Amino acid sequence: MRRPSVTPADLSVVIPTSGRWDRLGATLAALAAQTEQGFETIVVVDGADAEAPALPAVRVIVQGRAGPGVARNRGVGASERPLILFINDDMVPRPTLVAEHLAVHRDESSDEVAVLGRVAWHPTVPRDRLHSWLDWSGALFDYRLLEGRASTRATCR
Repeated sequence: MRRPSVTPADLSVVIPTSGRWDRLGATLAALAAQTEQGFETIVVVDGADAEAPALPAVRVIVQGRAGPGVARNRGVGASERPLILFINDDMVPRPTLVAEHLAVHRDESSDEVAVLGRVAWHPTVPRDRLHSWLDWSGALFDYRLLEGRASTRATCR
């Protein structure tokens, strides 16, 4: 059974950050340019930072320094929406990220769906041998396991 009623209003985008305001600005600008709007953006600041800029149209939560995993969980706890999309503060999502994410939820019959997409190095990141090795090795994530698969089903217990 498909769930065509899923809308951006069902989604919270949770972003942990810790003083990387220059990078976060590019991430938030890319979210503001999404083809589907109406989702909530929650930024969880991990550790007090006196230099935190005003972030219009963003819900900001500040926590003591506890790490990005705890910050993500804090964002989930603050959300009242049924769907969560985690992105990092240095990611610049393409304009269709939210639309593509919601499309998976619309097409799935289960309420327990996880969506994983490829994350590529931003073109402005200087490439060196380390980046090439990380891509080749799968040390960050072995995307080769997903190549050519529109959907992969897995059960986690």
